[in-house]
Amino acid sequence: MSAPRAAFRIYQEEHRANLKENVPDAKPSEILKLLAARWKELDASAREVYVCAYRAVLHLAVCSHPDLSHSRWVLRCC
Repeated sequence: MSAPRAAFRIYQEEHRANLKENVPDAKPSEILKLLAARWKELDASAREVYVCAYRAVLHLAVCSHPDLSHSRWVLRCC
């Protein structure tokens, strides 16, 4: 099993298509840089939405696979 998507990854997947429509000629690396810049500009309450989504995914992963409860990505989050 792979690690759950991080909060930024959830944000990225949610906003990538819209950004790509607005900047159709941008390379994937440029889109990623724009997404990262927008992520850094988010205030704490806006980021918390994605952090909570990450924690929910993480919780489901640990509940489904209890042997993962001591893995490095679980310990880093909780």
